[in-house]
Amino acid sequence: MFSPLEAYNVYIFRFFGFHFFRFWFGLTLDTIFLYGCVVFFVLALIFCMSTVVGGFYPKTIQRFIESDYLFCLSVLKQQISNRRALVLFPLLFTVFNYILFSNLVGLLPFSFTLTAQLVQTFTLGFSIFLGLVIFGILHLRERYLTLFVPEGVSSVFAFFLVYIEVASYVIRPFSLSVRLFANMLAGHTLLAILSVFVAVVGASFY
Repeated sequence: MFSPLEAYNVYIFRFFGFHFFRFWFGLTLDTIFLYGCVVFFVLALIFCMSTVVGGFYPKTIQRFIESDYLFCLSVLKQQISNRRALVLFPLLFTVFNYILFSNLVGLLPFSFTLTAQLVQTFTLGFSIFLGLVIFGILHLRERYLTLFVPEGVSSVFAFFLVYIEVASYVIRPFSLSVRLFANMLAGHTLLAILSVFVAVVGASFY
């Protein structure tokens, strides 16, 4: 209660099991899995409500889901062709909303921020990176390798630039996962410090 970083501690709840050579085996439940289920339930509830109350004239929740849908689709179409955008759209839409609502749930008082855990962001980043690499190799085949060869560069410089492009491409899931983790940890910690400061200053006037 005296440290703003205490809210990011991962607690493991043990239900039943046994000890074997100083190790414990059994059924456990940690806060990452628990809040992941909370985010999944919130997402399922919102999307189900948008379909139940939906109509020809959209209401508030339906307008929110439609705006969310169109935003993700337009961002993806700006990056790749329309045909491949429709193939990858379910993945982008799911990951975007999962991260969005994980951040929103973390803003609630006395809650837990999933994206402030490096294991969560790295798991998302590395699994999606590996899936996109497999998808690119299977669908683009040898054209996928042209991603690492810059256009209009002589063969002498291309030899060195290929290594730089491959290294930057491989390190991208690590850098992006650390970036999201650091942003959420720093932002929510600063928000907690300022809110406690305002509460203490406000209480000092009474």
